Amino acid sequence: MMHEPVSVLMSVYNGAPFLREAVDSILGQTFPDFEFVVVNDGSTDATAEILDSYGDPRLKVSHIANIGLPAALNFGLERCTYNLIIRMDADDIAYPHRFEALLRDWEEAGRPDVFGSGADYINEDGVYLWGVTMPLEDEAIKTVLRAPHGMSIMHPTVLMRKDAVLACGAYDGYFRNGQDYDLWLRMASRCRFGNSPQRLLKYRFNGFSDTARSIRVGDGEIWTGNWMRLLSWQKQLLIDAGEEEYWNACRDRIIEGLRSRIDTRMIVKEAVTMRLLTEAKILFYSGKRMDGLLQLAKILVQYPKITLKWLVGRKMTDISHYLLSPAEIKQIATRS
Repeated sequence: MMHEPVSVLMSVYNGAPFLREAVDSILGQTFPDFEFVVVNDGSTDATAEILDSYGDPRLKVSHIANIGLPAALNFGLERCTYNLIIRMDADDIAYPHRFEALLRDWEEAGRPDVFGSGADYINEDGVYLWGVTMPLEDEAIKTVLRAPHGMSIMHPTVLMRKDAVLACGAYDGYFRNGQDYDLWLRMASRCRFGNSPQRLLKYRFNGFSDTARSIRVGDGEIWTGNWMRLLSWQKQLLIDAGEEEYWNACRDRIIEGLRSRIDTRMIVKEAVTMRLLTEAKILFYSGKRMDGLLQLAKILVQYPKITLKWLVGRKMTDISHYLLSPAEIKQIATRS
């Protein structure tokens, strides 16, 4: 089956350790009709040299000053020639048949606006850990998307329509973390979603300890997944009410209003615990079973309540009921 050409979009910042493997996996696809738009977002390592070493005409590289992932993706979006865009991250590996299979399954699903796939998780050394599949149908995907927890579309796996993404405002530069969830939530009210039943990408876990230790509260910013999810909901609530201008005009005051209602330290503690538990799981499935179990035991001692909740399958704190109403936001906006 013949398909229209596609644009592949990737942003990279200091991605040298895994970059060549990621790029090679795209250039080696069985589906050949694509351009590969790569934005080097101000990298200070060998990223630029690696990208410039390729002579493949399909690879179109832009070297820019660092602007952050959401803005870099928007920069790349504008430089994509084709309306069908396939995402890729600089530390992942695409299976050789990824594009061919994704396009075929997308066609069979009725060409949704956003179409992802499952993935095989690997560790830093490329060792297989475990595989995941996503819900397939639009309604099921959106049910999980709008729930307090869960994932139903994996950002680096998706094929998406450029015109649909731009019509919904593209990526919001504020969301340094969770920019994909914020975009999906905005697109959910007017676009159709789907997923391939196949696992077409190797998704690499790396650096979880550093990430976990970097999460903090006290400098005016929180970047945990649960908190960023809440901000996306708050923004969407205003969009649905036709009052998005309040988010743009007084976002910081809205965020402070949310912070005054919530125990932010508990949110951060849960995020740190979950990342450390993921690291323990990675150790276990990487063949270092005793190290993984010891890590789990340490986390259980340090964060017993949260760890026990995770072990028995309970979800973390649902903070959705802390959302501010449009009326409360108007009061915040008019407050001197």
